[in-house]
Amino acid sequence: MFEDNITISEIRQYFFCPRIPWYSANQIQPIRENIWMEQGEAYHNKRESLLKKKLLKKFSSDYQIQYKVKVHSNDLQIYGIADAIIFSGNCVFPVEFKMNFKSISKGIFFQLIGYGVSAKEMYSLEMNSGFIISGKNAKMIEIKFNDNDIAVFKDTILTIRDIKNSGLLPDSSASAEKCLQCEYINFCNDRNY
Repeated sequence: MFEDNITISEIRQYFFCPRIPWYSANQIQPIRENIWMEQGEAYHNKRESLLKKKLLKKFSSDYQIQYKVKVHSNDLQIYGIADAIIFSGNCVFPVEFKMNFKSISKGIFFQLIGYGVSAKEMYSLEMNSGFIISGKNAKMIEIKFNDNDIAVFKDTILTIRDIKNSGLLPDSSASAEKCLQCEYINFCNDRNY
């Protein structure tokens, strides 16, 4: 069903480095697993109970939350698993848990939009913002989206699709800091780190 589709996590990875979706499309397996994924899963589980208290303050009793929600958009041909989706009134709010959130990167921003537009299509509800849940106290940070953000998101999907269908490894402007934490570093022989 999703063979030609783009995963929403690939959108975040594209902003980290445009080579990652290319490696994925060409079935190149990373040499090392990412320890941050394991840490993130443990963080999610601990923050779910704290989040309930925060949601009562934000939405009173007019909300429902679902965790690890499979979402997809037939229109955009994207899919993924959102950390959570909040339903309130006629709106959906995508939620991302981030352990050490300092500032919103393009990758996180557009990943959140991806989950939001997919949930909007699936449930026929409005979507104008989402939330980042961060830190030990499950701080809620609301992120608002506008029509221009959605247009840039759609253009990004087309760019990723072009990269994945290309036989050429794309250029990367990733910093040394990013490269050193990337699971594909051994495949980038133009990097001297």
